[in-house]
Amino acid sequence: MLSPSRSVLLASVYSGTDPEELREFFASFAYASLNHLTDLFICIDGPISDEIVFIISLLESDSSFEMHVMSNANNLGLAISLNRMLIASLRLGYSIFYRADTDDLLHPHRLLRQYEFLVANPEVDICGTWYYIVPAYRAIRLPVDNSEIKKKFSSGLAIAHPTVAFKYS
Repeated sequence: MLSPSRSVLLASVYSGTDPEELREFFASFAYASLNHLTDLFICIDGPISDEIVFIISLLESDSSFEMHVMSNANNLGLAISLNRMLIASLRLGYSIFYRADTDDLLHPHRLLRQYEFLVANPEVDICGTWYYIVPAYRAIRLPVDNSEIKKKFSSGLAIAHPTVAFKYS
């Protein structure tokens, strides 16, 4: 069985990150991580404002979870930043990974439910969730059946990247 302490959420900040959204994201992560012990990996993608640096430093100094921060000297983009965090996380021994953007809010039980699902279903390597568009609170319901997900991959959104959880074994 995989250890819950070896799971990590990957997120990136950049010059366009909104400080208030970042505060709300961190608050939702902190609450969700109380329900399921997981760590946080942040990539600072290029130069960012002093306010964003301050928010990150506050969280680093006052958190109940392990937090890793890496920086890119220049903005390399989300894909490269995520790949860098994933490689570093694998080297640190993480085996379950979650994604969210720093303008997202995590459901309080998302991390726990996805972890339990991945552990209970060893044949499953990746899962996602439905999500809401805020402030309209419009529900986006993605396929839940494996065959429907496979069909949807060729024509549109099958798993929303800010809701994904996957494992490495």
